[in-house]
Amino acid sequence: MITMDRIDVIIDETLIYYGFNPCLAGYKYLSDSIMIVLKDSSKIRYVTKLLYPEVSKINGVAATTVGRSIRRIIKRTWNDGNRYIKEDFAIFNNHHERMPSNTEFIAFIAISVRDSMIKTENRLN
Repeated sequence: MITMDRIDVIIDETLIYYGFNPCLAGYKYLSDSIMIVLKDSSKIRYVTKLLYPEVSKINGVAATTVGRSIRRIIKRTWNDGNRYIKEDFAIFNNHHERMPSNTEFIAFIAISVRDSMIKTENRLN
């Protein structure tokens, strides 16, 4: 069984691989969002109604701040030109090369993290 601490590490490793800067405010909100979606995947369908309010409660900020900060960090990382984020997201999104929405990106990273968790679990067994 993979611990919550290990899941946090996998999320961090994945975000850093794609070029996200942990020093930016949106990083923590994005990381928290991914963790919540991993626990309850139905929340990805209700990002503004369920996910952002839950992340905002964890961090003591407004839900609008969460959404805006996540959008900014995705835009910044996307525009900085990390080739892995663009290549992998294009495959995930039927080869469209546009910048992902917050919902699309959270889902994409959650799937990537879940795949890493499965691989880690298989190695442990």
